[in-house]
Amino acid sequence: MQQISDSEFAPEAIELPPTPYPARRRLDWLRHPSPALRQAILLFCATRLLFVLVTYFGYVLFNAGIYSPDSVGVNNVLFSWARWDAVRYLNIALNGYNAPILAAFFPLYPLLVHIAGQPFGDAGVYIAGLLISNIAFFFALWALRVLAERECGPEAASRATIYLALFPTALFFFAPYNESLFLLLALGCFLALRRGWWWRAGVLGLLATLTRSAGLFLVAPFMVEYLNQHRWQWRRLRPNALAVGLVPLGLVIYGGYCWLQFGDFLAFVHAQAHWGRALAWPWVGLWNQQAFLIDAQPASFFQAHNLIDLAATVAMIVLVVLGWRHLPLSFNMFATVLLVNFLLFPLAFNDPLTSNQRFALEVFPAFLTLGLLVRRQTTHQALMILFSGLLALFSLVFITGRWLV
Repeated sequence: MQQISDSEFAPEAIELPPTPYPARRRLDWLRHPSPALRQAILLFCATRLLFVLVTYFGYVLFNAGIYSPDSVGVNNVLFSWARWDAVRYLNIALNGYNAPILAAFFPLYPLLVHIAGQPFGDAGVYIAGLLISNIAFFFALWALRVLAERECGPEAASRATIYLALFPTALFFFAPYNESLFLLLALGCFLALRRGWWWRAGVLGLLATLTRSAGLFLVAPFMVEYLNQHRWQWRRLRPNALAVGLVPLGLVIYGGYCWLQFGDFLAFVHAQAHWGRALAWPWVGLWNQQAFLIDAQPASFFQAHNLIDLAATVAMIVLVVLGWRHLPLSFNMFATVLLVNFLLFPLAFNDPLTSNQRFALEVFPAFLTLGLLVRRQTTHQALMILFSGLLALFSLVFITGRWLV
């Protein structure tokens, strides 16, 4: 009998049919989620549960009469997040820009809400607004963790993601506001920039600019990243450098719409006067805030608001300044121009730094810096308790119709 050597049974000697490994790999992120995805899922579910509990118990107990057996209304509870600017975004989604003052609210978010909610009528628009905000926030959490892990390491990235999710005004990531969408697009732009995907970064920057005017400031990190990755040598520039022009194109597109709708290309700028904002030196708002804080009656409504907005603003200033020692140049440029923009347009009355506690959510590099600075477990736990407690409190203020920002 003929002898057959072992080598003839070696795997490389046998031609096997192809195995569909690519299909398996496409699903691996679902079967074996990365630490970034697992944390995003956990934080998203935990914070959404917090908002649901606050919505029910907070709204009912604070609006029902003491010992009253009467219902405050199921619809009132369900629609309790349709407050303040959320109402304006939903109105634009339903009726379009029917007044020049609404031009201050940029169009991408209400456009998406209109498209998603149109088949379901007026109530569907509200549900669509909530869904878009929350879905965008989930992916923003994931993107932040991925980006932060690359720049700061896994431990600091985990802390930074937690601080963003639990930040006292993170309720605006749940409400029908455009904060979640803007943050997702800005983070996506940064991820594309760090990978050298210039045209993709340009498109994401354009969409961010159509979401909030602050998207224009993505031009600064785009130029820094491009020049840095090309060794700051002009002769290395390629045609893909033109992708940076897509970012300001968002303002041009919206300005063109404003000109057609209102006969004013800069209607989105002129509308700011209606909301009490005007150009001033960066220190004017801080100085006036302290003056109003001193003049306000003790334990008054405006004193409390002045303290909240001043604390958020000072915290962002400190973190942005410290970030220059810890983060890449492009991150610091973006954080700095965002911060300066907030300080350049204070309100002219009562609470000059109003809304800065919400605008702080856009300055995601500050959360990376905080994640890097906080290393003691006790400090981390203390921040989590403080942030989550204030988040629940501010959510209660918001859903009961009291003015927050």
